[in-house]
Amino acid sequence: VQDGYTLVITGQKVTKVPLNGPGCDHFTSCGQCVSAPRLMSCGWCSNRCVRKMECVTGVWTQEACPPIIHKVAPSSAPLEGGTRLTICGWNFALHGSSAVGLRKTVVQIGQNQCKLEMKSSSENKLVCVVPRASGSHLNITGSVSNGKGTTEFASFAYVDPAIAGISPSFGPKSGGTLLTLTGKYLNSGQSREVSIGANKCAIKRVSESTLECNTPPQALASEYPVRIKIDSSIREAGVNFMYKVDPNVLEIQPAKSFLSGGSSITVHGKHLNSVSVPRMVITVPQINKNDSVSPYC
Repeated sequence: VQDGYTLVITGQKVTKVPLNGPGCDHFTSCGQCVSAPRLMSCGWCSNRCVRKMECVTGVWTQEACPPIIHKVAPSSAPLEGGTRLTICGWNFALHGSSAVGLRKTVVQIGQNQCKLEMKSSSENKLVCVVPRASGSHLNITGSVSNGKGTTEFASFAYVDPAIAGISPSFGPKSGGTLLTLTGKYLNSGQSREVSIGANKCAIKRVSESTLECNTPPQALASEYPVRIKIDSSIREAGVNFMYKVDPNVLEIQPAKSFLSGGSSITVHGKHLNSVSVPRMVITVPQINKNDSVSPYC
């Protein structure tokens, strides 16, 4: 009876309608396939929607689809682990986004399990904490399993961030110096924080080998250690940043000049060399014009 037909006669035309529906090939995705009415007897097998007797290779299922991974971020983490890894895609849970649906979901990074954060995870997004690694490993194969299928990804790496140098090495204690850190894997992990002493250096730009930040103010003119924290890992620069007494301008000569410019200006004061890249800006309110004077003036 399952493979029988119903004959529908309309005038001179006879239509043969299968008792168990029109077949399964028109369901092109796993989600559509397992959601089909049960009377159609459709199931997912080897990336096709077929009936059970048509599943020659692979596992036939009507319950769940294998995970589909769209994006993994970040793509690398420090050796110490602790990085929160986010995986976006579909079919991560068997029965919706509840903790019950995710209880069979497992994320592997190499041979180690990435601990799932149930409250932050759902059917379409997984958040897990990356475990510690024994050494640097590039192109690690990870996987997501929902209890019915497993999908791999090969876009993750364990790296060892390092600071090779800082520039400039000094600035005024009022802060605001654009500090450049050079090194490797400075953009690894999910979050990063640069500190000079106990104060944070506001990050402006970051790449794999360069990080720029604006130095914070300090109460005392002195040397302070520079470090970067990437997730749970901390790396020291190995050299200190020197805070100097703020410059104090006492006199500018001459006090007047032509609007067309061209005059040499001499500045007298104290601690003028506290700034690594000194600049003087002359504002002329009448014509709203800013003239930047070269550092050698």
